[in-house]
Amino acid sequence: MIHFKRNKEATREENEQMMAMIVRELSGDWVHPIKCDEIQGQNRWFYDEIVYFGAQEDLAKGGPVDFFAKASMVDRFNFDEQRVGFFYVEDPECRRLRDLDPEKSFIVIYNGENSIPFILEIGKDEVDLARLIFEINTGIVKGTPRWGQRANTAVFTHYVNGLIYMIPEMMEPTEMQKDWRMMLMVRLVELIQEKRFSFFVPILSPFTQEPADRMLVPQLSSLIEAKKEELPNFFVLHPLTEQVVPYPRPLDDVKTFSPELILLWARRTILYLEVEQFELEIE
Repeated sequence: MIHFKRNKEATREENEQMMAMIVRELSGDWVHPIKCDEIQGQNRWFYDEIVYFGAQEDLAKGGPVDFFAKASMVDRFNFDEQRVGFFYVEDPECRRLRDLDPEKSFIVIYNGENSIPFILEIGKDEVDLARLIFEINTGIVKGTPRWGQRANTAVFTHYVNGLIYMIPEMMEPTEMQKDWRMMLMVRLVELIQEKRFSFFVPILSPFTQEPADRMLVPQLSSLIEAKKEELPNFFVLHPLTEQVVPYPRPLDDVKTFSPELILLWARRTILYLEVEQFELEIE
């Protein structure tokens, strides 16, 4: 789990500091204070951040959110990809600046500049260790819809349906912006975030994700048995029945597709699969 490699261009002291940071990250220093203006800062260490807005004493054993530190431990030792930072801010003024009630406590999950923060109000929302772990994993995938440990856990551990857009090869950012099908997927991701859809996680993946020899989970294309010559296409992955359904029409005309249409097809497909499963269970 300690993937340290000495940087030949850095000083010995800098390398030692980097090694110490990695060891500390894995050895029990779980939750850190953070300044209000550093949350989702440009030069942050963790892309995804979970922040508790409330008193530090609430995090202690027996406190109302002692599961927050437990969640950091579970997360740190189960995921080697897309590491998450766990922080707290006591200052009520920070809550006010972020449009939160300064008299209440919150857990807020931040998943990057292009995602909508997910807010849990302590005492109002039903939140415990299991709920927080669920929201962390699904939030990361919704914020960064790539295939990996997080997406694999969201689908096959939390049983959230996957809405997959698979392409033959990974594209450069400039190419993505010119591709209407890719922009369709981008808008789908935005819709899933905006509407707080909990029944799908969006996943964008090339047929072969690189570097292939460093993948910590199987290639998604092998799991869904995709054929490269039939890409790009959308797929619905239903983990409860382990069924995969490709979109039935070719993506060849921008005028006949919309994000709402794809979502409606995906939702209808899942409902059909679940009805079939329930009928089998009844019989």
